[in-house]
Amino acid sequence: MTYTEDLLVEQSAINLFESMNWETAVCWDEVFGDEGTFGRDNRTDVILFSRLQKALKKVILHH
Repeated sequence: MTYTEDLLVEQSAINLFESMNWETAVCWDEVFGDEGTFGRDNRTDVILFSRLQKALKKVILHH
């Protein structure tokens, strides 16, 4: 068996997130930008700021 970053790190993390009922996605065909698939500007963005901002507003408004 060949051990790769995908096998050792990424798939393990995906499995963990799925076990916590988090949404996961395969992004090989992702479209970038505000109207894109997830709202990332490019492949190096690791935080989905538009989703984070909406979630924070929701939390703040409900407290």
